[in-house]
Amino acid sequence: MKALIWRYGLELVDVPVPPVEGDEVLGKVLIAVFGIMDKAIGTGFLPHKEVIAGSMALIRVIEPAIDHEHVREGELCLVKPRCLSKTHGLDVDGFLSEYCKTKKECIVKLPQKTQPSMDLMLAFEFSYINDLLNTLEGNDIIIMGCNLDALVLSLNLSSKYNVTVVCRNGRIRKHIASTGVNVIKPERVKGEYDAAILVSYTLGEGLDVVKLLKDNATIVIPPTHPPYYISSKSIKRLIKVFIPALQSPNYGYPYIKRIPRNILKEFIAATKELRDIGSLARYFDRVYYFAHDTKIQ
Repeated sequence: MKALIWRYGLELVDVPVPPVEGDEVLGKVLIAVFGIMDKAIGTGFLPHKEVIAGSMALIRVIEPAIDHEHVREGELCLVKPRCLSKTHGLDVDGFLSEYCKTKKECIVKLPQKTQPSMDLMLAFEFSYINDLLNTLEGNDIIIMGCNLDALVLSLNLSSKYNVTVVCRNGRIRKHIASTGVNVIKPERVKGEYDAAILVSYTLGEGLDVVKLLKDNATIVIPPTHPPYYISSKSIKRLIKVFIPALQSPNYGYPYIKRIPRNILKEFIAATKELRDIGSLARYFDRVYYFAHDTKIQ
């Protein structure tokens, strides 16, 4: 089968269909995402193994786990980027290939009539906002990053919190500012915050995040983002690290419906060709790979 593998960059190669063990599921890839995790690898922020790229996917089960009756052959499932202390596309194989395998604990089963689409993947990716809104305490929130994630969070958090976004990139800066949040450049960051949400490809836009936080504050790392290393040397008080959970896409649809469609076209590309993903990733926040038998929506 064809697959995009991380070597000295992205390489399109022929590899065998992966064998599965008792607790693994073999699936046919319908949609795979080259997203934030992959961008962090591609820019050199994260070291990687020689694995298949692609951090998240929608699959159709071909061979269910031997000891797992809940998932059956032919069913549609979403696969979480990070699961059981492993990250797809970083520590273990991802999904930019014709077929894939994953642990049974990493999948979210969908109704049979679910239609594969970009909105489905976005709703799954941002379903964690539901957990975030139900858990995050305090009033003053700083978002570290300047991308589509920062825009979606600004749209959905600004009515409940005082939100500041650290953003240098002029391309999306105006869209984020239009949500009514305070948008500042890294060199102008002041004050102390109840929580910092890390959505940058690299840690904190070059800032020492901990120094911007109050006592008992929270650092939020979205479940679709890199496993950032927070140095304990600068932590002289209690700082909590919170990784919200991905949930059913049904929880995520209300959050993505607020994004103007023209903005999505600016920051998300879709292709049916694995060979085009590397070049598209230079210009777009995310690249969605649609398998040849899946309609791009």
